[in-house]
Amino acid sequence: MIDEVVAFVRARLDERERDAAAAAGEVGPDWYYDTRHGRVASHREQDLVATGSQDHLGRECGAHIARHDPASVLREVAAQRHLIDDTHWGGGPETEDAYHQICRILATAHAGHPDYKTEWAPYP
Repeated sequence: MIDEVVAFVRARLDERERDAAAAAGEVGPDWYYDTRHGRVASHREQDLVATGSQDHLGRECGAHIARHDPASVLREVAAQRHLIDDTHWGGGPETEDAYHQICRILATAHAGHPDYKTEWAPYP
């Protein structure tokens, strides 16, 4: 089962990386919330990323969108890949159990995906 969970998580990370790289290529990787104009813009030439209704985006929504800029998503993807791919997990059943639990926890971030299986949930 764990191989299936790991493959699922890797596929979701690949999707997030692909989408973030495409967004970064279009408007730049680093975004900020422009309080003066009520919009999210890219630091690269202040390209517009998002506006809300009536061309104004509230501070909470704007800050949230800016926090999920491509650069941030790519860092999160790299960190999660490191957890499942690059860390040495050998050494016995305890570390194997910890690895399985971490992979299942990472999978829950994508519980809304049609390929997610509820039996992967790390907790009953």
